[in-house]
Amino acid sequence: MLRDAEKILDEIKQNLGINEGETTEDGLFSISVVECLGACVNAPMVQINDDYYEDLTIKEIKNIIDDLKSGKQCKHGPINTRYSCEPITGQTTLKVPIDFSKIPIQADLQDPCDN
Repeated sequence: MLRDAEKILDEIKQNLGINEGETTEDGLFSISVVECLGACVNAPMVQINDDYYEDLTIKEIKNIIDDLKSGKQCKHGPINTRYSCEPITGQTTLKVPIDFSKIPIQADLQDPCDN
């Protein structure tokens, strides 16, 4: 597990009162541990249904679980100020708009969208 994800898992288990492979008595929560969610840069993270909750702290995962228990919608994605998968310190590349008209493209290259 990356970036203290074990602590996040421990908080989830404690908050829900269940372990990996178990479901809460009300049937609302289950815990499954996976090796990869495909977003290492945003660890620690969890997936709840179709949504990723990224850059988590113990306090934030507790708040998310409490909100879900009470039926509230939670903001998903990076929980901190990060946008997408850029470094936490901010974007380091592609800082200016690219003028694609100045990039040479093979003349006979067919646009796949034209089919």
